[in-house]
Amino acid sequence: MNDTDRTDTVAASFGALAELLRVGGGELDAQRLVQVAVELIPHAADAGITLIRGDRRPTTSAATGQLPRDVDALQYRSGEGPCLEATWSNTVVVSDDLANDSRWPVFAPVCARDLGVNSMLSVRLALSREDRAALNLYARPPGAFTRHDVITVSVLAPFAGLVLQQQLHNEDVADLQTALGTSRQIGTAVGILMAGRGVSNDEAFALLRQASQDLNRKLRDIAADVTYTGELPDVPTPEKRPRRPHDREGRPAGRPERN
Repeated sequence: MNDTDRTDTVAASFGALAELLRVGGGELDAQRLVQVAVELIPHAADAGITLIRGDRRPTTSAATGQLPRDVDALQYRSGEGPCLEATWSNTVVVSDDLANDSRWPVFAPVCARDLGVNSMLSVRLALSREDRAALNLYARPPGAFTRHDVITVSVLAPFAGLVLQQQLHNEDVADLQTALGTSRQIGTAVGILMAGRGVSNDEAFALLRQASQDLNRKLRDIAADVTYTGELPDVPTPEKRPRRPHDREGRPAGRPERN
């Protein structure tokens, strides 16, 4: 492929991406992203995104079907594979024949034999801070992906990284807002118990925590009850279990005597 052909390929990829965004209403999230990847790269049977947040375990944050999740789970268990390698590599990771790929001796032959996936194409998605991710493409026949596919996924990767980063940011903001709301509600409940029972801050929080454990309910739900009613919810008294009748020698009735 000469420079002119490569430029034409990149331009075509940009055009196809723009058209998919226009048809889809211009909205992208991780799930829509993997669908777009399969539409842009027809040699791919499926697509998925591997996400590693900080020092947490890798997860598959989006996938076009069950196959990517099965392949990824095998990689996560074995600790090796193109998806994981792509999360820290600056180059596109390609395998044309997983059955005979020595780079991942545990993962690759099992993937080809048990899952029927022989070709994979993975590219790193640039995220901020300590998060890492990769966009992954899967195909059953060996040698499925072409140089055109590599160029196309390289064009898509920066857009995919921005989309995923924005989605993670939105989720983090929502989690923070939930946490702040929960914290305020717990603080309110603690204040109500302090005023109503004449206890200290620590003692009021201990009462909330004990009720949460006794009722097997989340702390924030107990706090919501206190905020609404002004009191802790009642903890039901455990019913006494009926005792089995015993014979005159103290053995449970109906149990045969041992020799």
